[in-house]
Amino acid sequence: MSGTLEFVIPLCREDVLKQRDSCSYVVSDAPSQSELMSKIDDCRAAFSENGPSAIVECFSIFYGLIKCYTEVTPSVRDTYWDVAVNAVADAYRRLAEDEDLASLEPSRKHEERNILKMLVYTLVQLVEEAVNAYLQPPSATQAPPTKGRKGKKKGGAGGGEAEGGSLDWGREFGHVVQILHQLLQLDLQQLWDPPSVTVMEDFTNLVANACYKLCEVPAFAKDKALRTDLFLVLGTVGKRYNQPLSVALKILQLLQNFEHLVTPLAQGMEVLANHCNAGCVIVEMVNELGAKDPRDLSLDTSGTKNFAAFLVEMTQCVPNAVHPVVTSLLPHMQGESHFMRNGVLGVFGELIIQVLSGPELSDQQRNTREQLLDHLQNHIHDVNAFVRSKALQIWTQLCQAKAIPLARQMPVLELGIGRLQDKSSNVRKSALQLLTEYLAGNPFSSKLCEEEFQERLVIEEGRLKSTLPPEPTTVGGGEEEEVGDGMEQIGGVKKGHHHADDQTRLEEVAKQMAVIQYLRHALSFIQSVSQCVPVAAKLLGSKITSDVFESLSFVSVAVQFRIKGASECLRHALGLIWSREQQIRDALVNTYCRVYLVPTDGQDVTMELTNNLLSLVDGASCSELTSLEKLLGSLPQSTLPPSVKKHLWDLFKRTAHQNKPQDATNALLVLSMVSDRVSVHSHLEALIQRGLDMHGSPDLVLAKHVCTTLRKFLSVKKKKGSPSEGLGVEKPLRLPPDHQLFHQLVTLMVVHVTNPQVMQWCPFAEQAVSTVYCLAEHPDKICAALLKALVGRVLGTRQPSEAEMGDPLAASTQDLSLKAESSAPRVNPLFLSRLLHAVGHVAEQQMIHLEVNISTELKRRKMAEEEEEENGRRRKEENAQGSKTPKTAGPKRRPASAKKKDTSSDQSTAEEMGLSGAAAEDVETEMMKRVCELEVMGTGLLASFEPVIVGVVVSPSLYPCPALQASAALALAKFMLVSAPLCDKYLQLLFTILEKSTLPVVRANAIVSIGDLAFRFPNMIEPWTPHIYARLQDSDTMVRKNTLTVLTHLILNDMVKVKGHISEMVMCLKDSDHQIEELAKVFFHELSQKGNALYNILPDIISRLSDPQRQVAQEDFQEVMKYLLSFIHKDKQNETLIEKLCHRFQIATTSRHSRDLAYCLAQLSISEKGVRKLQESFNSYKDKLQDDEVFASFSALLGRAKNFAKPEAKATVEELESKMLQAHTKGLEEGGVSQPQEQAETDAGRKAAAAEEPSMSVEGEKEGQRTQKPEPTVPKKSKAKRSTKLSTQTSRKPLTERNREDGFDSDDDFKMDALSSARKMPLSSKVTKTKRRVAPLMYKEGLDDVLQSTAAGLPKAQFGTNQTVSWMGVAVTGGNSVMAKWVKSNLMAQWAARTIGNLKAKPLLNGNLKLGRVEMETETL
Repeated sequence: MSGTLEFVIPLCREDVLKQRDSCSYVVSDAPSQSELMSKIDDCRAAFSENGPSAIVECFSIFYGLIKCYTEVTPSVRDTYWDVAVNAVADAYRRLAEDEDLASLEPSRKHEERNILKMLVYTLVQLVEEAVNAYLQPPSATQAPPTKGRKGKKKGGAGGGEAEGGSLDWGREFGHVVQILHQLLQLDLQQLWDPPSVTVMEDFTNLVANACYKLCEVPAFAKDKALRTDLFLVLGTVGKRYNQPLSVALKILQLLQNFEHLVTPLAQGMEVLANHCNAGCVIVEMVNELGAKDPRDLSLDTSGTKNFAAFLVEMTQCVPNAVHPVVTSLLPHMQGESHFMRNGVLGVFGELIIQVLSGPELSDQQRNTREQLLDHLQNHIHDVNAFVRSKALQIWTQLCQAKAIPLARQMPVLELGIGRLQDKSSNVRKSALQLLTEYLAGNPFSSKLCEEEFQERLVIEEGRLKSTLPPEPTTVGGGEEEEVGDGMEQIGGVKKGHHHADDQTRLEEVAKQMAVIQYLRHALSFIQSVSQCVPVAAKLLGSKITSDVFESLSFVSVAVQFRIKGASECLRHALGLIWSREQQIRDALVNTYCRVYLVPTDGQDVTMELTNNLLSLVDGASCSELTSLEKLLGSLPQSTLPPSVKKHLWDLFKRTAHQNKPQDATNALLVLSMVSDRVSVHSHLEALIQRGLDMHGSPDLVLAKHVCTTLRKFLSVKKKKGSPSEGLGVEKPLRLPPDHQLFHQLVTLMVVHVTNPQVMQWCPFAEQAVSTVYCLAEHPDKICAALLKALVGRVLGTRQPSEAEMGDPLAASTQDLSLKAESSAPRVNPLFLSRLLHAVGHVAEQQMIHLEVNISTELKRRKMAEEEEEENGRRRKEENAQGSKTPKTAGPKRRPASAKKKDTSSDQSTAEEMGLSGAAAEDVETEMMKRVCELEVMGTGLLASFEPVIVGVVVSPSLYPCPALQASAALALAKFMLVSAPLCDKYLQLLFTILEKSTLPVVRANAIVSIGDLAFRFPNMIEPWTPHIYARLQDSDTMVRKNTLTVLTHLILNDMVKVKGHISEMVMCLKDSDHQIEELAKVFFHELSQKGNALYNILPDIISRLSDPQRQVAQEDFQEVMKYLLSFIHKDKQNETLIEKLCHRFQIATTSRHSRDLAYCLAQLSISEKGVRKLQESFNSYKDKLQDDEVFASFSALLGRAKNFAKPEAKATVEELESKMLQAHTKGLEEGGVSQPQEQAETDAGRKAAAAEEPSMSVEGEKEGQRTQKPEPTVPKKSKAKRSTKLSTQTSRKPLTERNREDGFDSDDDFKMDALSSARKMPLSSKVTKTKRRVAPLMYKEGLDDVLQSTAAGLPKAQFGTNQTVSWMGVAVTGGNSVMAKWVKSNLMAQWAARTIGNLKAKPLLNGNLKLGRVEMETETL
């Protein structure tokens, strides 16, 4: 190259081929791919001979390599790469040898400058090509790499051809970057004319481009050594060569395009700031980000997320560099992008924690901190949930770092409490985390008991008053001034009279005021945190898992700090142990272990854990105890130390110190949850002596739990999954009748039955009787003696002797012919109620004993005998085979056919008797039932109590005692449970009690008993189902709750049909009692899991609730239907409901009815098929669109359809939307009379017609009966399985019930089917008059209107008496005798019967097609 030519760094590669001017260097002869291989040796020799100056001659060769880089072999690339790298290194060494570049001759400067630019350009271009090849996926045809001088390559993000061959590219690139960094450290600007860094900007940009290109490779960006070298180069370019803006812009461009560079570039900023002193690059970067248009950031979501994350991480690495320019980011706090707002808030939080915290802050820093805290506080109420959540998370970090000023703590706490009810679960989660951290790091105390702080505040205020001088103080010439607080009073002392005691008093008052201020702040904090406990308790029942987890965390910390109500909240959370999600159950177990089972350091572990366990069961309800037992049972055996169990037994035996009187009972409750059978059996004597102690004041609560524990651990547990329901050969534990246990149980019951001071007699008696039947050998004898002793004690005829109490079976018999008229006047009602309670429970346990225990024992013995026979037969076979088989031969198994032959005789006998398998079990069951009916309740001891029980029940005025009435009603129900004849006899009486009793407890017990009867005698209870549903409207909360619970069990266990009065259960969703509301939600949630059960009843629910006669509030209707329709997820179900609801508009009689139907439609999910259903049914509802609410509901439905519809389906949606808008506008313009007025006139006319219609009198009588609430009459018995065939007689059931049996969900479905079919009928087939109208009045009028409108303007058809016409596929002949053709479905036949007249059908079966022959009688056709 001539000395006058200048190499100009091109903007693109093609510029080198163009002649810019006479002084620019141009490549004219670049070699092709095939020539590159032959020029390797020439190129290498030239550089060996001439050094870096050879680039002038060989530049065209390297240019050719760059153009066809991907086409040459890897070995060729590697060779040229080594030549280029070595040439740049030699150029650096040659320039470094010249200490003063400025002293070089101009020609030498020109030569060195051109050589340097050409070498660096060549090297940078090779780096770019190598990186591009490195990022490409490996080629399928690529040759396997060969080992070279530098071994195998490192694994990287790519795997392309460039990394194949012999080079370790990670090491090579690192070497190149180090050379470039060393090169930039030289005083290179002296080679340019004039010597300025501005002139050589193109050269420095060329070097920086190599670094930017290398950053694109994830593996290289994450390599700490390589990343450090890269940012050393960039820092030198930005700082030494004064190009911070260029570097900043390029880094931002990389951030916008590559997500993996967020963390590496943030870490690289630390290199720039600390090693290169290039904080100017960071300043320019922050300023550029602050100057970006917020609207552009909202459009580029991916790039904005990278910017936000980079800002936060960069602030973590170099907070001091960001702090001076943080105000440039403030405009983004009002921007549209929530990602950027989150990032800026994160920057604020990091700056406050790392730079703006601590006592030694300047006034300017404090002002800056206050501004940043204001932004953080304001954005807790940001419109975007993600920003609100981020702001709360930053406040949590500030709380952890103790960086919140005291003046900000309470306002932020109040804001966090308010976010607990945010609609976003992420915000609620962050709010709970903030409150938990606030509580854990509070500056007041480790025990935040509100009562204790209140007492301390009162004491300290009293001390302050005693320290202060008298209020009136004379100053100067007798003037008086009022002094307020203590500080003002001390300051009111005259000048010149400050003595030592005044100064001391001033210090004391100051200290006292500080203590009072501290207590007031603590009380305010405690009261604020206490407000969160009820909200957290509510969130524990949330469906969102994060709500449950964070609420448990907060409540557990609140319990440890003794926040008021936290312990009760955590106890209520025990129900989560039954959750279906394993994560929630594990979280609950971990929470309880952390709070109650982890000892505090420095205390007695045994005492602490024991007291914690006792506090768990103290005051717990039955459901909470059950849940706690489940929780403790899920813990590993090693969780509780043996010393804790031992101490619990000592507390029960009263050998250890007791803090409370109920510690023995609580200890037994805990032991029943954590002990095993062996431990309980070893302490049986202690349980009897201590738990059933008869000396001193009786503790029947402890005795009751002793009975429960004994039954739990001593009875034989059934094993799940066995074919015989847990039957084993092991004999169950049965104690003799004269055992001390039964003696003390009977004694306690008999002695204290007449003790009015004992309030727990009935619960104890239940457990005692159950224990007798569970563990005694002859429980019936013990209980018979018990009842005789109780009768004698209650009637007061005599006191039981010591001999009788010692042996209950030796009690003398007496006349037990009890009559109500003889016992009522002289028997205490309370004592009699206890007696009847015991009698009822004995009857129930006797039934269980016969049908369960005896049957199980018989099966066990039978299995034991069969097993013994099998063992004996096997031993005989082994002995026989042993005598015949040689000793060397092994034993042979007996073939299965031989076993079958041996048992064939026994089986054949059983089969001849019909008693094999399930039939034998059925016979045993029926035998036990007959024993209960004939012997137990027929002629046995219990039968003698029947007149007394019935006499008390039927005479509530004679026996007004509530306890007596409750016990008698419960005993009657248990008697009915034992005997079917008694159930049939007194069932009407029981339902009379259910409806007419004035005592809520009696009605509540009755409904529970009816639920038990429904399981045992379903056919008897089924006709009374409406009376059960009626109790959902009871005035008492307990009765409604029990009714809902009973119906839930009956329906979910398929004991009661779902259809019918299910709308009564729907209204429980709006009950005034919150617990009933939650139970109703649980019921419908479980019902939605049972296939299509909920879907099938939804049309009936909508029909009943939208009925104007129900007068359901519109708001309640909408809330209920929104909840129910949320369970409909299948597209097919939504489409069917849309079609049905659209047809319902035809019979909507009021505007309210139309609005309800439209609202239900708006709650459904709509698909393309659903849109077509709406379009097909447009004529059904177009006249209702004039109502604004109806139109709004349809618009909302179509709006959702438009959002999710495909492009081709949007045209259909828009067309339907325009039709609806046109109908809405047209209806508003043409409507002369308002719709409510028209509906009122229509309703008035129909009511008048209904009053004249004789067929409506039956319905009127029924309505009157409901309002007068007479004594229930015995309904006609119905079979459990109804025939689906058509009845040959006219049904007398109400139309609504018949429609449901025939497949119609409600009257509305039947009306709609009739009307739509009638419009399609030919005119010749219209029926003018029928012999008997079966359809309701509304349907009759609607059908007549259709017929009249259809026949308007047409000639009337004349029919002869024998003329035959075609009607709905049926040949109909005029006259009194009409014969129809075959009808292809029973539904068609039933519809025809309702339309024409009486129906007599005889269904036949023809192959797989069910046909029916129909005879119809009409008067005229």
